[in-house]
Amino acid sequence: MKTILIADDEPAVLTMTALFLQMAGYASLKAADGPEAMEILQANPAVDALISDIRMPGMTGFELGRAVRALDSSMPILLMSGFAGHTREDSQGLFEQQNIQFLPKPFTANQLLASLEMLFAMQVA
Repeated sequence: MKTILIADDEPAVLTMTALFLQMAGYASLKAADGPEAMEILQANPAVDALISDIRMPGMTGFELGRAVRALDSSMPILLMSGFAGHTREDSQGLFEQQNIQFLPKPFTANQLLASLEMLFAMQVA
């Protein structure tokens, strides 16, 4: 069973995303922000992927993604946001790396799982 770390400052999104993953057979760990996600990741090296909101207080999803990549250069990362104003420049090169995708909010369970499965397929290729 793969374990997915979810970071989002919206409790409803965090709960819904974890439920979608659970229904698909994934285990999940939840963090309310980037620093908490880094603590969880450092305490649980068996995390298989990160799903993170881009806009969070304290540490953005872009910053979290770069910090995760410093620990594990191949970890699949799915960044999500309901804010349409994000650009590739905002990511400071993060989207040019392997195994990173973007998922716009709101999303369905099928969209979430398809994006995650695509990331895992990229990892194998």
